[in-house]
Amino acid sequence: MNPTAGGNVDLIYSGALNEGLGLTYRGDGRFTIFSSDEKAVMIAEKYGLGVYMITDKEELEIVNIAMAEVNKQIFNFVGL
Repeated sequence: MNPTAGGNVDLIYSGALNEGLGLTYRGDGRFTIFSSDEKAVMIAEKYGLGVYMITDKEELEIVNIAMAEVNKQIFNFVGL
């Protein structure tokens, strides 16, 4: 439906998929990010889980953002 998607699958339409994102700790420093929106499973069944995969560059960016947030929370906790 998105004319700027160039014929590719476009996962952003109503925003519900993004708004339903949650983080689950899997152990050994691993996490799973998935959406509670009902369309998440339907999309995975139709296109495969690969449609949700991120590149190595995106993963590094996410880790950097998360680490910055963790550091901020630590500093707030100890009162720095």
